[in-house]
Amino acid sequence: MKKKIVLAVLFILTIFLIGCVSNIEKQQKANEDLVCIPKSALQKGGVLNVSDIESLINPVNPAAEKKSAQINAVNTTAAKNETSATSPATIVTNPATTITKAYTEGDTVQLTPKATDGDKDTVTFSYSAPLNKEGKWQTKAGDAGEYVINVTASDGKSTVTKQVKIIVQRLNQPPTISIEDVVVKEGETIELKPKVSDPELKEVKVYYSGWMDKATKTTTFTDAGTYIVTITASDGEKSAFKNITVIVRNVNRAPVLSGLIDITAKEGDLVTLKPVVSDPDQDAVSVNYTKPLNKDGQWQTKKGDAGNYEVKVAATDGDQIVSQRVKIIIQILNHPPVIEKIQDMLVQVGETVTLNPVISDADGDKVVITFSGWMTTSTKTTASNDAGKHIVTITADDGKEKTMMTVNVEVNSPPEFEI
Repeated sequence: MKKKIVLAVLFILTIFLIGCVSNIEKQQKANEDLVCIPKSALQKGGVLNVSDIESLINPVNPAAEKKSAQINAVNTTAAKNETSATSPATIVTNPATTITKAYTEGDTVQLTPKATDGDKDTVTFSYSAPLNKEGKWQTKAGDAGEYVINVTASDGKSTVTKQVKIIVQRLNQPPTISIEDVVVKEGETIELKPKVSDPELKEVKVYYSGWMDKATKTTTFTDAGTYIVTITASDGEKSAFKNITVIVRNVNRAPVLSGLIDITAKEGDLVTLKPVVSDPDQDAVSVNYTKPLNKDGQWQTKKGDAGNYEVKVAATDGDQIVSQRVKIIIQILNHPPVIEKIQDMLVQVGETVTLNPVISDADGDKVVITFSGWMTTSTKTTASNDAGKHIVTITADDGKEKTMMTVNVEVNSPPEFEI
């Protein structure tokens, strides 16, 4: 029965081997052991023994076929015993069956093939790189690509190899942010210009939080200090964060000085300056004056101080100074002319009124006397129509000041009668 099975197998192989003869002859000449095995011989339960392999390597020619069959018949039992005792592992090559599996960078690739063996032999697996001997591979960033893995199953007698295509997809990386810390002065405008990029060239949106909620900010003169701004770059899937430090340096603003005007005074007057000062930073401000003003901005003038002066008023907060110049004009102290009192006068109609005022000037200035009112000169001859009360104004002018005095003059009309 076993002989019939062997002969049947040999008959099927003979047809297939006709196309392999030329290659076998070449391989025989080169002493290479190449075996062409039809797929039909490797179907369920199909296993070749040593005699089968030998017949494939040394094809039977028609002239020796009968003799070979007899020899095979005689040696069948011996071949069987030899095969079971000393035969090496039979190598079986199947057409590749490609299976595709997809992963992402950072994933762990783990192949866990399941095998069955009709002879209940123990089956072991081996894997080509980059898988390790357990069929495992821990991928990492940069491993993106396609890999063809050979998975080989062996029962110790034959091996079967299949291919698995491993596709490792690129892991989406978050965008990158590049920017330096910022230093500005109070009053300046901050403009953040982070450089952002995305490894996958995706569109990146940038957001700001913390002390700033947008890319620009104009500082005020109360913003001095150190602040943290968080910059977020997002590609819609992953985000990157970067904290930067914004330092706003204090800018001292100068005090404000106002309320000063030029002054005109006379010798002997007390000159006082009253500046209005303030500081935008609420700093304490001190005021200084140049001579002849004292530390309080005052000057008690005296005779002989007449003249034109220019003083400087300065306000400082200890850091910055503002100043303003003020002109002070001191006039010579003048004593106005003095007019001695003239008593009220009573004259009769027809009489002449004569005014002789007595004038003096302490400074010895020349005094000009004028009359106004009822009289425009120092004398006046009355007439009947002058009867009544009148007022005359005497003015004494030394060219600097004037002194005025009034005189009451009554012109009387005497009674008339006949006897």
